[in-house]
Amino acid sequence: MLFRSRSRFETTPLWTTLRTDRNGKITHRFTLPDNLTTFRIMAVVTDTKSAFGKAEHEIRVNRPLIARPALPRFFRDGDRALAGVVVHNNTSGAVSVTVRADVEGATLTGAPRTVSVPPDGATEVPFAITDFVGTDTKFTFRAEGGGNKDAVEVTVPVEAQLPQEVVATSGSTTDKATESVKLPAGADAKAGGLTVDVSASALVGMGSAVDYLLDYPHGCIEQTGSRTRAALLARALRDRAGITTSDAKLDEYVKAGLAKMDTFRTPNGAFAYWAGGEPSAQATAYGLEVLAEAAEAGEKVDPEVLDQAASYVREFLAGKHVPHWWTPELTRAAQAKAALSLARAGKGDPAFNTRLFDDRKKLPGFARAELVETLARTTGTDARTRGLTDELAASLVVDATSAALVDRDQDRWTALWMGDDTGTAALVRAWMRAAPEHPMLERLVRHLVAARVQGRWSNTYSTIEAMAALRDYVAKYETGSASARVDLAGSKLLEQSLGKGGQAHASVPMSGLRPGDLLFSATGGRLYYEARLAYAVPNMPPRDEGFTLTRTYEMLEGTGGDGSVTPGALIRVTLRAVTPVDRYGVAMVDWLPAGLEPVDSRFATTARSSSEDTGGGGGGYGGDSGFLPQEGPHEWTSSWIFDRRELADDHVALYADYMPAGIHVQSYVARATTPGDFAHPAATIEQMYAPDVYGRTEKIGRAHV
Repeated sequence: MLFRSRSRFETTPLWTTLRTDRNGKITHRFTLPDNLTTFRIMAVVTDTKSAFGKAEHEIRVNRPLIARPALPRFFRDGDRALAGVVVHNNTSGAVSVTVRADVEGATLTGAPRTVSVPPDGATEVPFAITDFVGTDTKFTFRAEGGGNKDAVEVTVPVEAQLPQEVVATSGSTTDKATESVKLPAGADAKAGGLTVDVSASALVGMGSAVDYLLDYPHGCIEQTGSRTRAALLARALRDRAGITTSDAKLDEYVKAGLAKMDTFRTPNGAFAYWAGGEPSAQATAYGLEVLAEAAEAGEKVDPEVLDQAASYVREFLAGKHVPHWWTPELTRAAQAKAALSLARAGKGDPAFNTRLFDDRKKLPGFARAELVETLARTTGTDARTRGLTDELAASLVVDATSAALVDRDQDRWTALWMGDDTGTAALVRAWMRAAPEHPMLERLVRHLVAARVQGRWSNTYSTIEAMAALRDYVAKYETGSASARVDLAGSKLLEQSLGKGGQAHASVPMSGLRPGDLLFSATGGRLYYEARLAYAVPNMPPRDEGFTLTRTYEMLEGTGGDGSVTPGALIRVTLRAVTPVDRYGVAMVDWLPAGLEPVDSRFATTARSSSEDTGGGGGGYGGDSGFLPQEGPHEWTSSWIFDRRELADDHVALYADYMPAGIHVQSYVARATTPGDFAHPAATIEQMYAPDVYGRTEKIGRAHV
């Protein structure tokens, strides 16, 4: 028998503002979602002056027979799970219930099944689920018995079992250029491959940089703002830059980004680095810049929000709101960046700009480049911008075809989100304002095109600034075209005549890829190219590239060992990170197997042992010992270092704005919820604004519940 499946599930079905009629009454109708739960309706009314009122009401939605999915929140390719539904009988008599199950994107065995469900009771009905295909699995469960029925439909995401790594190269030529393709030992033939993009525009491969920003897994104000700016930029350059993301999807990213930006606002009109955090001058300056750029692109932005943020930034320029751990050099560079944000928002401060110019010898190169743009935007080009331009040109690192602005001791500036090529991007943007005819400008652009790694620049901020610099450059200067040919190991991959800004693309799957020389040939103009090799290796060893990271387990409830635990077990996961020097902007992420869920101990219903038990337990789970010792002169466990923790379906992320040198121990608790055999990836740690500084644990491989 066919009947409608419940599939629309929402936690907040209505959030709106309504106006009363002349009698002070409102009638509003809306459709509840398919949740079987108790909805709480809360209403607050005000006349916007002094009168207000409030009321609450509950609506309970129930059925005599309910099929509730009992599935993991995600799967990985290669997982094998025993999961399905829990059938609830809300009648006074026992019921024989037949459960049918259908699945798209996996194999499900064991259906249909008939079970007996006691009165006012529940019975779990599991099925074997294997052989996942694609990125989503759609389940439909139908339960019928005792004259009642229910059907529910739910989609569960499927992640790759083996994370893909990407290596990339890019450059330009007016004749020929050769790169080498080498295949990693043991690479999975079913994953990854080679992609090649060529163009007559410096925007070649911009889609890779856009994807990097849109898909970036973390979400501080810089990363959220840069993601929003990337969507705005991609929307404007989509066709010319070969960006495949649809306009509708880019619009969604813009709206979601602007909505999230609002969560960083603080009561005094400033912005926090993390949502719900304390006001930050650096965060406020960037929030101002992002919102001003969105307003310029036609998005609706409240002018009062911009004014309040600008006021806070001016207080920072006056010496307030400086973090206690910043050095005078870091503070001056941050103030230069904040002054640029004011100028980009159309609110430049001429008096402070003069002070910055007078102290320019104390600024690093990237800050002096930013000062050129700040001056040009605020009061126009003058002797100051010309003098700074000459100083910066004399400090460039120049080779036969390219040039770059390089600051010594680059690691000193990671607290300001600086990456390897942020200074070069800043100088391109500055000279496009103040010295667009400078003879070194084209060489700076060539460096930016060739400096990408894995299709993007060194971090999120460097990437969006480099993208903006290339956008500014091509808008004024690119008029040429070229013909392109690409050969791999002596065989032609593509040959095409490119018009102004034209693009061409070729790809080879890993299963058909041969190693050898990758030859780019250009005629009739400058050709820009990018080649990316994506691959997955089953056994990735642990890595120590500035961090050493280990992961151990302790049983708090249940039993387990050698990577296997009983269903319902409670496990403490302990991460131990070691850094020999101070770090800034650190993200530590532990990826969970699908059969485990992290426990949020902030809720009253959470098992007390998750927050109270600090030792004992039932031995190790896939590790050498139980809970790690937390003492020693350089061993840190204080929450002020990793002061932000995010619990997601598939991982736990911990963030530290400042991580002093030493040993750092952090732990969380997870519950084994679903029987099966699951892929278990490695835990990772990285310095977000210098991602080549990272560490990785050795992957356990499989977790058994």
